[in-house]
Amino acid sequence: MRMLNFIKFKGPFDKDINKEIYWDLKDLKKLRHQSDYYLEVPREGTKEYDDWIFEDTDFAINLANKIINQFKTRFDNS
Repeated sequence: MRMLNFIKFKGPFDKDINKEIYWDLKDLKKLRHQSDYYLEVPREGTKEYDDWIFEDTDFAINLANKIINQFKTRFDNS
């Protein structure tokens, strides 16, 4: 939580981007928590299973890549 608060209030970007990254990281944390404790897996071999696997995974990967790219862009230009 300390890292999230640091980014939100004192991060390396302007105020709006710091808050955006804060919320993106909170979403990733929520997905991680859900996958560890509250995962309801559809029956394997069904369309629901295929949609479930790729939907959350793609969302998490895209969100993580967005955050990583914001930091890369920020520090590549320094």
